[in-house]
This record gives sequence, C-alpha cells and structure tokens, in this order.
Amino acid sequence: MSAATALGTLLAFGAALRALEPVGISTTFSLLRFAIQGLVCFAGATAIAWACAARALADLGAADRDASEGLDCARLAPGRFAAGAFGVWMLCAVVGILVEPHDAAQTSLPAERLIAFAVLGLAAAAANLLLAARVMAPVAEALAQRTPLTSRARMARPFPLAWTLRLLVTSLVLVPVVLDALVAQSRARDAAPALGALGSPLAVSLIALAIGLVLAELASAHVRRGAASLRDAARNAVRGTREGLAGSGEFSEVFEALEAVSRSIQDALDAFAGAAADLATGLGELDGARESVATLTDVQVTDVQRLSQSMSTIYAHSEKITESIQDLRIAVDESSSAVTELGAAGEQLVGTARELTTRADTVSSSIQRALGTLGEVANSTDVLAGVAADASSSMEQMASSMNAVNANAERCSALSDQVVGVADQGSRIVKRTMDGMHAIREATATAERVIRGLGERAGEIGAIVDVIDGVANETSLLALNAAIIAAQAGEHGRGFSVVAGEIRELATRVSSSTAEITNLIRSVQDESTNAVGAIERGSQSVAKGVEFSEQAGSSLIEITRVARNNKKLVEGIVESVREQTKAAAHVVGVIEEVSSQAERIRSAAREQQMGNDVVLQQANAMKDMAKQVHRTADEQSRGTRLIVETIENVRSATDMMATSVAEQTAGCARVVSSTWEAFTRAKETREATGRLASVIEGVRENAAKVGELVEELRSPRG
Repeated sequence: MSAATALGTLLAFGAALRALEPVGISTTFSLLRFAIQGLVCFAGATAIAWACAARALADLGAADRDASEGLDCARLAPGRFAAGAFGVWMLCAVVGILVEPHDAAQTSLPAERLIAFAVLGLAAAAANLLLAARVMAPVAEALAQRTPLTSRARMARPFPLAWTLRLLVTSLVLVPVVLDALVAQSRARDAAPALGALGSPLAVSLIALAIGLVLAELASAHVRRGAASLRDAARNAVRGTREGLAGSGEFSEVFEALEAVSRSIQDALDAFAGAAADLATGLGELDGARESVATLTDVQVTDVQRLSQSMSTIYAHSEKITESIQDLRIAVDESSSAVTELGAAGEQLVGTARELTTRADTVSSSIQRALGTLGEVANSTDVLAGVAADASSSMEQMASSMNAVNANAERCSALSDQVVGVADQGSRIVKRTMDGMHAIREATATAERVIRGLGERAGEIGAIVDVIDGVANETSLLALNAAIIAAQAGEHGRGFSVVAGEIRELATRVSSSTAEITNLIRSVQDESTNAVGAIERGSQSVAKGVEFSEQAGSSLIEITRVARNNKKLVEGIVESVREQTKAAAHVVGVIEEVSSQAERIRSAAREQQMGNDVVLQQANAMKDMAKQVHRTADEQSRGTRLIVETIENVRSATDMMATSVAEQTAGCARVVSSTWEAFTRAKETREATGRLASVIEGVRENAAKVGELVEELRSPRG
C-alpha cells in the first residue's frame, strides 16, 4: 500500500508541474497556498466522516440487535459515510473561499472555484463510498452468521482512524493542486469563453477522480485481505474447528475473539453430547421402569383371576349355606310344633300334678274314705300314666327333632367356617391385588414423574417426593390400623396381621426408593412430550384399578364380617340346641320318673286294698310323690317355655342368617363385577405399557440422531 501511495503522489505532482509551466512564480506560491487549503478541507472532511464511521461500527458491534437490523445498518453505512464526507468537504471549501482575499479582477474566481470544489468533493465522496463498502462487507457477513456481540465490537477495531486518514489524504492530495492549476490556466486564458474555462477543469477533475479511485482500490486491497481472513476464521469457528484462528497486527484481537467463540461453541457441543448421553441413560432407566410396570400388571392379572375363582367358590358355598338354612328352617318349624305339643302336655301334667296333690291331701285327711276313693286314685294314676306316656313320646319326638336341628346347626357351623376361611383367603388375595395395584400405581406415577421431569427439570421434584412420602405414610398408617384390627381379632386375624406386616414393609421400601425416583427424574430431558399421554392414560387405568380393588377389598371385608357374625350366630344356635337337648333329656327323665311313680301309686293302690295300714302308708307316700310330681311338672313347664323361647331364638337367628347370606351373595356379585373391571383395567394398563415401549424406542432413536448431529458438528467440515 505504501508503494502504491508513493507512486500515485509522484504522478499527481508531475501532472501538476506540467500544468503550471506557463504560470509565474507568484502564481505558483498562490497555488501552493490553495493546495494546502484544499488538503486541509479534504483531510477534515475525511477525518470527521471516518470518525463517525468508526463510532458507528463500535456501536453496531456492542449493541444488542437482531441480525437483520445489523445487516441493514451495515448496508446503509457506506452511503451515510460518503454523504457526510461530501457535506463536510463543501462546507470547508465555502468557508475557505469566503475568507480568501481577492481583487476586482478575480470576481469570477469564487464561482469557478466553488464548481471545481463541488466536482472534487463528489470525487472524495465516491472514494469514501468505495472504501466504506469494502470495509463493511465482512462486517455484514459476520452479522449474517450471528457471531457474538463481543466479536462484533472487536470487529470494528481493525478500522481505526489513523490508517484511514493516511490512505485518503495521500491518495487525494493532488485534488487541490489540480484545482489551483486549473484556476491559473483560467486566468491566463481571459479571452476564452467561460464555458471553455470550465470544461478544461471538468476534464482534469475526471482524470483526478479516476486516479483517486485507482489509488483507493489499491489501498483497500490490504483491508480486503484482512476481511477475507476474518471471514474464513468466522466460518471455521462456526464449523467447530480452530484452523485459521491466528493472526497478528490489527486483526489479532479479532482472531482472539473468534478463538474464544470457537472454544465456547466446542464447550457447548461437548455439553450437548453429555446431555444426549444422559438422555440415553434416562431412557434406559425409563424402559426398566416400564418393564417393572408390565411385570406388576401381569401379576395383577394373575391375582385377579385367582380372586375371581375364589369369589366363585364363595358364591357356591353361599348357595349351599342358603340350602342348609332352608333345611334348618324346616327343622325349626318341626321343633316348634313338637315343643308346642310338649308345652300343652306339660300344662296338662301340671294340672294333673295339682289334682294329684289335692287328692293325696284328701287321702291323708280322710283315710277312712280311702277304700272308697281307691278307684279314683287308680283312675287318676292311669290318667297320669297316659299323660306321662304321651309326654314321653312327645319328648322323644322333640329329642329326635333337636338332634336333627343339632346336626343341621353343626353343618351350618362347618359351612360358616368354610365361608370364613374362603373369605379370609379372598381378603388376602384382594390385599395382594391391592398391594400390586398400589405398586403399579406407584411405578406408573414414578414413570410419569420421570417423564414430566424431563421438561420441568427439578421444579416439581419436591412435590413428587412429598406425594410419594405421603403415600408411604398413609400406607404405614393403614398397615398399623390393620395390625391393630388383626390383634383385636385374635387367632382369626393372624393371617391379616401377616398381610399388614407385608404392607408396612412395602411402605418402607416405597420410602427408601424415593431417592432412586428422584435420580430417575433428573436424568430425562426434552424428548418426553410423546410419552406423557401414554403414561397419563396408564395412570388413569391404574387409578381405576386401585379403586376397583379397594371396592373389592371393602366388599370382601364386609363379607368376612358377615360370615363371622353368621358363624357366631350358628355357634349360638348350636349351643342353644345343645342346651335344649339337655333340657329335653331332663324332661324325659322326669317323665320316666312320673311314670315310675304312677306305677308305684298303682301298686300302692292295689296293696291298699289289702289293708288300711298299708293304704295309709301308701297314701302318705303318694302325697309325697304327688308333691314331687308337682315340682317336676313345674320344672317341665319351665323347661318347655325355655325350649319355646330357644326355638324362637333359633328361628330369628335363622332369619338373620338368611338375610346375611343374601347380602353376602349380593356382595359376591359386586366383587365379581369389580374383579372383572379390575381385570379389564389391568389389560388396558398392559397395552399402555406396550405403547410406552414404542414411544421410548422412538425417543431413543431421536436421541441417537441428536448424538449423530452433535458428532457431525464437532467434526471439521470443508
């Protein structure tokens, strides 16, 4: 650039000297003064214009603008610089002409000089426009490639005012010299027309303009080479390589900035690759969670099928219990009829005993009339024997009925035991099903929280952990309540206590796995949108399955409670029947005793006929026996009333048992329906896990593609 500037300066001064050959020495000094004036004007204009340009470039680099706005600013800057240069040039020229002393013979000189200054000012503006366009081209390209703001600010520094002024001043120093030479020639040719005097300066001005443009083009070659190097370095920085990011001199800071940008891009690519690896790891963990959900769903389907079989067995036993209750009702009705007859016989026996007592008193008080009343005593004894025989027959029939009732009651007790056992087994199966459903719900909720955590990061981790802890605490409380109930139930609640312990252990495992769930949540990122829908549907299905399982569990608990109540009622019936059987046996013994006493009375009557002494003794004995018969009859009457009350209690218990069995049957039907719904929801959950597997596979493929893109960005391209 220095050699080109020197050559241009020599050519310009040579042309000026040839133009000044006809001019005198005084005119030469005047021209030199005018040349200095023009040089100062042009230097001032160029300095101000390019100071504004450097300021604008710095503002453009440091401002936070959109790339399109920066491009517009870069494209409009050269025109603004050229307009500013021309305006300042003309202002300085007018001021110089106005303050220049001149005589009357030079009246046309200011106008001619003004026109010449205008032409040369346009030449200066064109040179500024060309150079500014060359300089702003790499700036526009850097803006188009969206380099950082710090790089834009440093990109403005390679265009300082010093070398800009050096280029423009040395390339256009001949303009005022040529101007004053043209003015001198115009004075020497005072006879020529004004238009001819003006035409020659225009031709010379065009020559000067051409020379200035050539010199500006040569001088801007260095700037273009630096801009080309800057452009190549920016492209390499965008590709991720550091080739060409070294420089010295005026562009060293730019290269350092581009190298920093390259390092930032490389670090970002490394971080993105690490994120892609974390995403792949999270997808693997999510796939493991999905497999756990699928396994739990299969276990749930198996438990539901077992529960359905158990409920079918309970339903069949309920039908058998209903038939046994019908048989028990028939036996109770028969026993009621027999007891009614027994009560009538007992009342008759009581009346007979009273009559026997009265007659015995009469025999004791009037022994003299004993022989006359022996026939009545014999008749009464026969009646007593007949009544005793009838009572014995009725009691035997009642004993047979009570034995049948006892057998039916024993069978009902056995069936009740079977119902309680089956109900307990069903409760345990339902409990395991509920545990499986809770585990599925927790695993599904875990998967859902993991996937949602991909987009929301750690914002919801605390809430999710609180929810899991709340579920674990609630499960622990439920297990504690279950343990308390099992302890209250005694021997029958031992199995339920084992289930409560398993629930408590499950709650402990759920609490311990909260940290693992949190780690799963943090590892998944932006590719979770497609999986959220499937997880939500699976969560809804699992929630419904949990609800149905809880309903089934409640129904089985109610069935177990009713079955145990029925068992207690049946045991009460069995105990009452046993007491009634004992009372009937006692009544039979009393009746046999009455028959025996009646036979003795009959023998005594026969012996009394042999003698008064014997009759008196037998009369006294008959009196005692009559009293005993009266007491026995009263006891028999009370026993009969007790038997009647027992039979009524048995009938009421039978009715209650029938109602309970009907409720149990209806509950079995509801449990079967709920079990079928749970089975359907479990199948839907299994299908949802299958769809989740395909979604995870798609996310994994996208993660692999992202990794490939990152590798392509990290590898250098030509």
